[in-house]
Amino acid sequence: MSLETHGCGRLELAFESWGRGEHLLICLHGYGKERSDFRFLAESLTESHTCLLIDLPFHGDSKMEGFEAKEPLSVEEWNTWFRSLIRSAGKPYHTVLGFSLGGRLSLNYAQFPAEGFKGLILLATDGILMNPWNRLFTHTSLGRRVFGYYMRASSRPESLALFFEKWKLITSKRRKLIVDNVSGPEAKQKLLATWLILRRLWPDLARIDRILKDGAYVSIFLGRYDQIIRPRAIKQKLKKKGLSWPVADLNCGHDMMNKAVFTIIKEELIRKTGIE
Repeated sequence: MSLETHGCGRLELAFESWGRGEHLLICLHGYGKERSDFRFLAESLTESHTCLLIDLPFHGDSKMEGFEAKEPLSVEEWNTWFRSLIRSAGKPYHTVLGFSLGGRLSLNYAQFPAEGFKGLILLATDGILMNPWNRLFTHTSLGRRVFGYYMRASSRPESLALFFEKWKLITSKRRKLIVDNVSGPEAKQKLLATWLILRRLWPDLARIDRILKDGAYVSIFLGRYDQIIRPRAIKQKLKKKGLSWPVADLNCGHDMMNKAVFTIIKEELIRKTGIE
């Protein structure tokens, strides 16, 4: 294992490299997580794959110092960085694995994939259905001002979450997630910066579907008891869009970063790529 950084344009992100196989697996974690969540999977694939475990912006060793006040990332910027990383790895084929927010960023890459793209594996993925609070607080100027105000105030995010739960605007699980992610000034700044910088990265699902029909695959795994990324809502959205992407329900909630799920993912990789 080696810890490295890769820079291209405005982005410079940290990542771990595992293994020496010819098939590249790029792993993107969720909000509030780190690259280390994928280590168990990477350790089990060192002979067959080269695994790159990325720290997303403002997470882990991807500090993004001085980036908060700049313009949000565009799809072109994100994909330019991603394709540059793939070229530097020098492998003929690659698959992208994303969890939650990492799933949304994986979908964004799949709109304009590099040569050798084999497919996507998405776990409890964001990016298929936009959360209405995300839309309000990041896609409107008034919402962004309100969001910034509450994130910079000492106790207001927690109070606001309790208010929303009381009026049944959010579930208790989502309220707990909000409170856990704003437990201190640094955590609040991280949430504010991540949501605002990545707000333009929403994928065109129809475009991705056309690319998938050219030979790439997508495998989606959802938690049957997930209250953050709700399986029923995701399936309804895919059906409404006319997308016949395969979805499997797992016997878990939102957190899929565990050995049981990674065993299933490893089996899926073998099934899709034929590489053991």
